[in-house]
Amino acid sequence: MNADGSNQVNVTNNPGSDTEPQFSPDGTKIVFVSTRDGNTDIYLMNADGSNQVNLTQTSGITSNRNPSWSPDGTKIVYFTQITGDREIAVMNADGSNQVEITNNAATDERPTWSPDGLKIAFASFVPGNGEIFIMNTDGSDLINLTNNPASETLPSWSPDGLKITFTSNRDGNNEIYTMNADGSSQTRITVNSIDDNASKYSPDGLLLTFATNRDGNYEIYAMNANGSSPVNLTNNPASDTSPDWQTVPIIPTPSPTPSPIPAENTSSSSQPSPAQAPTCTDAVPSGTPDLFQITRSQTAVNLSFTPVNGNIKAYHVVFGLHEGDERFGSLSNPLGQDANSGVQTMTISALDPHAEYWFKVSPVNGCAVGTWSNWMKAGKWRNTDSIFYRYFPI
Repeated sequence: MNADGSNQVNVTNNPGSDTEPQFSPDGTKIVFVSTRDGNTDIYLMNADGSNQVNLTQTSGITSNRNPSWSPDGTKIVYFTQITGDREIAVMNADGSNQVEITNNAATDERPTWSPDGLKIAFASFVPGNGEIFIMNTDGSDLINLTNNPASETLPSWSPDGLKITFTSNRDGNNEIYTMNADGSSQTRITVNSIDDNASKYSPDGLLLTFATNRDGNYEIYAMNANGSSPVNLTNNPASDTSPDWQTVPIIPTPSPTPSPIPAENTSSSSQPSPAQAPTCTDAVPSGTPDLFQITRSQTAVNLSFTPVNGNIKAYHVVFGLHEGDERFGSLSNPLGQDANSGVQTMTISALDPHAEYWFKVSPVNGCAVGTWSNWMKAGKWRNTDSIFYRYFPI
């Protein structure tokens, strides 16, 4: 659904129970839990519900739940229950190389990856007590963050990695709390006698979604990150739980390319030739733009590059999650400037603060596309605006 609760669409639609959806960092995939094959497994599908694949493929009493993506989208952390207790495990995003990273007598569940990819937060339970821990991604260096006699669960990181939101019953019922990533400043942000749980930060860190039964059945709510102004998003008689946010980059646009030149008709037939696509008669821009600086804010970048000479109408930018990845694009005459003179700047927005991106630029003259610039990387947002420069060898 949209962030305001509109346009709710069923993307699984089968007799099994499908729960715990988690969008991939690039927003194109969803990992989720399903019982459709008779046991509890982790599945992967495209964001529109197509191509649903069982990743864990277990049998018997084995249970796999609580999937969470690594920030680069290459791995999934989850809990697995094979030997009787629940342990935290990691696998590749295609389901290969499944490895347990905890091994103890407690029940370990609800893992979630930190935005910098260095830590995993999770809930660990012994009878009568649950705590929020963090550890390295190989399971080492466990630290208890909450450390009190109540039950804490469902940790989730803020986009900047500075805070963790979680659910606790320390005040008599389940409420939403936040704390610093080191466990300090634990603060209750919902206050009522009903059950509030499963809070998740929005990609910009300004909102929290959560599940609550304050209206008599479970609904998905959104509120400001400090707990103010809660709003019911789902508002229906069913039970709605486990909210998650999708990060949506700008919509991909195809690169403009010259139309093919029709082949000369050498046939001696008197039949008329079929209609041919028109030839692009626009002059191909000469020269290569130099992409030399990228300024990175939380959800946007400003690209700076030197222009090329000639009758240039616009510049085309393509970008992706690694060098050579052209999945996203934007076509624009930056800021309405003369595209032939001065340093050009272009802003690309709606980016994932957790992801690094690679960009390249090309001049465009009508249907004719010029030479592409060098690829240049903008690293992840690090809680402050950053400037990335192209390296110039001496």
